[in-house]
Amino acid sequence: MKLKHLLVLAWLMPCVLMAQKTPEKVKQEAKDYFWGANDAYKDVVDIPEKWNNESAVILYKNQNYDYHKYAKNVTFTTSIRKRIKLLDAAAVENYSEFSYNKFFRSSKGKRSKKSYRVVAVKIIKPDGTVEFIDVDEEAIKQDDKYKVAIRNLEIGDVLDFYVYVVESFVSKEAVKFTPEEETLADDYPVVDYKLTLKTENDFFITFKNFNGAPELKQIPNNERNLREYELVAHDIPKFESERYIFPLVQMPTYKFQAVFARSGKFEDRTYAFLPEDEKVIKSTVSKQEVINLYDDWLDVGKWKYDRYKNLFFENKADQVVDLYYFMRHHYLTNNIMAFYAYDKQLVEVEKLMSKWTPTMINNDRHFINMFASNLEKMDIGYDIIVAKKRYDGDIKELLFTENVNLIIKTHTTPTLYFTNPELNSDAGQISPLLEGTEVYFLKFDNKRLKDIELQTLPVSTAEDNVTDYTIEASLTDDFKGLQLKTKRSAIGHRKSSWQSYYFIYPDYVYEDYEYFKSTPFIEFFSSKKRQQRLRDAFDAIEADHKDKQKKWFEAGAKEFYELEDELTNYEYKIDSTGRYGLKDPMVYSESFDINNKFVKKAGPNLIVEIGKLMGNQILIKEEDQERTLDVYQQYAKKLITEVRFTVPEGYVAKPVDNLNKSFENEAGSFTCEAKIEGNQVIMTVTEIHAHNFEKAEDWPKLVAILNAANEASNNKVLLSKK
Repeated sequence: MKLKHLLVLAWLMPCVLMAQKTPEKVKQEAKDYFWGANDAYKDVVDIPEKWNNESAVILYKNQNYDYHKYAKNVTFTTSIRKRIKLLDAAAVENYSEFSYNKFFRSSKGKRSKKSYRVVAVKIIKPDGTVEFIDVDEEAIKQDDKYKVAIRNLEIGDVLDFYVYVVESFVSKEAVKFTPEEETLADDYPVVDYKLTLKTENDFFITFKNFNGAPELKQIPNNERNLREYELVAHDIPKFESERYIFPLVQMPTYKFQAVFARSGKFEDRTYAFLPEDEKVIKSTVSKQEVINLYDDWLDVGKWKYDRYKNLFFENKADQVVDLYYFMRHHYLTNNIMAFYAYDKQLVEVEKLMSKWTPTMINNDRHFINMFASNLEKMDIGYDIIVAKKRYDGDIKELLFTENVNLIIKTHTTPTLYFTNPELNSDAGQISPLLEGTEVYFLKFDNKRLKDIELQTLPVSTAEDNVTDYTIEASLTDDFKGLQLKTKRSAIGHRKSSWQSYYFIYPDYVYEDYEYFKSTPFIEFFSSKKRQQRLRDAFDAIEADHKDKQKKWFEAGAKEFYELEDELTNYEYKIDSTGRYGLKDPMVYSESFDINNKFVKKAGPNLIVEIGKLMGNQILIKEEDQERTLDVYQQYAKKLITEVRFTVPEGYVAKPVDNLNKSFENEAGSFTCEAKIEGNQVIMTVTEIHAHNFEKAEDWPKLVAILNAANEASNNKVLLSKK
């Protein structure tokens, strides 16, 4: 990871100085802490011989978290130090510059002060000379950030830097700190690693190590109310960035969270799994704790809509689907134009608030309570489910409510699952990050939560996640490139990703107004002049959004075909949004030219690289053909690409039977069918990944499919001059 990236991440943690601390005092405090007389690593420059061929080696990595309070005043100090031996030019480049924000305010508590960060960098040359970088002097402000170049950094240098952050705020209420979940491995091997954790009364700590990470150990001290812990590790291999992995599930990891709560009253008000005793580190959450928490925090029965008094549905499942899409509109898309009017100051605030009261879904619990309330009114049974994402590990190792995803399952035919709606989310679709996970089903008795049952969520199949490309191709006028007309459609999870990336608000807001016959935002104002002014303003906003959207689509096409300036004359159209059903596809069309690419002359003949029109493919390098880690794909999927290339007059296509290929194994299948019909060469490629997970020993089966697709992307058609 580049130094600038690491520091940006570190500096996202807000820092606010205590009233009694000046920036100079904090700087000295940080320097004494890391580079003071007790620095055991100030002379360490040698690396283990086994890592001589690495790009860099981290000699020492130290992360620290310190939680302190005085009455309602809370101080959170966090810091990181790295001492790195740079062994090649790539490592030197990675650490040659960084950027940071100097000031901002804490988001915690009720009151905060101006933020401040301490950053320090020094370079130890091979001859032992130490060069200190004056970060404040060297920093150049660009926009809202400061950038610093590390001059004279060379191969063989040792780079030693730290980031020291002090955040102070005042809070009467309980405060939950963001959970920390990290692997021990870094981008480079680590010789020595230490994590320290300091806390005192009124701070509740949950901590657990996973996948072979060392235990957290308490360090004895003479302070009655202060507690100190550390985790120490040595000889940590570098983070291997293999494809299809979940690091928190597969690599040595630690997870922890601190919660500040000054009394039992505030403890009870906190949506968290707290230790019973602040002096004890909590490392597990029992089923009974889950029952107790959600029995208190779920409140079904208060929210009901009158919409369904006079509507008729053929079955309960259709009614539930309509409820979900209605809530998606009522709480999300119905507010979009009002938010733009507020943000762009299109309407006076007082006037806007008199006409429009936005209603929002605050969180998963709020959605579950509202949705379940209406299911009860409809006399539809349901289950509430507590789930955890695939990348975060087993539900039985649940630690933090931040990692909980609440789902509601309806007792309809078919059974349907619902989560907190997003702008384009499908009714009944489970996130690919939740599919196949073990979950807790909450069992109620007379509206009281009594028990929990462990079950497994269903997994979508390849037929549920189909992406279909149809490509009409012909030669450009100069016979040096291709003219393309494409139609792309998707259902399932690929559709969801397209919608999230490409859509702008006109694609769904007006569609929802029409679908639910709701009053458009502009029509809430009776003045015709005001309505026209708003229409003109929104026309301008939409025109700007359309320009950006075209750039997004065009950038997607360039990335798909690995092109830059060779792609010209780009046009696109969204044919169908696919927002009202799992099997309702999103469809869009494109037309563009590819210049001086994919067509080559061979004497009087032409060679067309028809396989390149499949788009870029995953290339598994020789060193990655074998692996020891299990394989986590996003989801099972089916990819269909049909290329129809029109042979120009005066040429004839040579037979393409040699392009045909088909095989199947337990991981999926691959088929390439090529034929000539009239003046067209038609190549249809179907690639199926059957599962979202494969054991490591089955990796070669998936590789066979990926390699076949990569080989097909090199298919060529010879056009002979008549």
